[in-house]
Amino acid sequence: MSRGDDTNNKYVGLIYSLDKNGKYFITTPSDFEPAEVANSFELAEIHRRIEETKLNVLNGKISPLAYYLERNLMTPFRFSGEIGISTWKVKRHLKPAVFRRLNYSFLNKYASFFGISVDDFINLKY
Repeated sequence: MSRGDDTNNKYVGLIYSLDKNGKYFITTPSDFEPAEVANSFELAEIHRRIEETKLNVLNGKISPLAYYLERNLMTPFRFSGEIGISTWKVKRHLKPAVFRRLNYSFLNKYASFFGISVDDFINLKY
């Protein structure tokens, strides 16, 4: 078998993709155009980062705000501009100890921006 002959390797050419429920499945690239394959890899990376951020929130390393920023593909800079709060304040609110001391008014402002209740915002129910 030459190096270029991959007909005997059952794993060559398989890619991961996401179904409509967000579950990964293995498929072949013959079903996709190159842009779709690239998009599939990018989506997988986005989902990986969201899950990693969620675990970091649950482990107390970062605040729930980080999860919602990641989930909505927002940076602290962009979010601060959208919500009308300084970037340094948003970055401080990413720290769990600072986040825990936020008053209801801030939490409500953040939760409202993401279209959820304060309880859901704090408990990652979105």
